[in-house]
Amino acid sequence: MAGKTKTHTGFRMPPDIERKVNALIENEEFNTKSDVFVAALRYYFDHKNSNLDDKIETFLLSERGQALIKKLMKDAHPSKARK
Repeated sequence: MAGKTKTHTGFRMPPDIERKVNALIENEEFNTKSDVFVAALRYYFDHKNSNLDDKIETFLLSERGQALIKKLMKDAHPSKARK
């Protein structure tokens, strides 16, 4: 991060997470705890909605999704609704 200033943030973490973070450093996957946290947060922000389109499509193709589409169509065009 040449030329970029970093800020300091402190927090407490559960012991199981700390053990996993320390193991990543011991296994030389990361150099510091800070590197682990930055990588995890970058991954989270980059991927938190990455498969939303797939989930929506799967829902709309499901029985519940099809029922919702029919209801929305009926509500939008009550005079054209089939009986």
